[in-house]
Amino acid sequence: MTTVPVGTQPTSVAANATGLEVHVANAADNTLSVISTVNDTVVAAIGTLFAPLGVAVSRDALRV
Repeated sequence: MTTVPVGTQPTSVAANATGLEVHVANAADNTLSVISTVNDTVVAAIGTLFAPLGVAVSRDALRV
């Protein structure tokens, strides 16, 4: 098991159907972190307009 640093105040986690990506909602800094489970690194930090309190991924992984 590896700890991957993400944004401030992570509130929710969701994995895509393949398990290759994990998405973390970070409420305090209004971001969504995208983690690659292949190499356990944050591959993107997506800004949001408001504090994200939850996250979900569609079955086809086209929508987060």
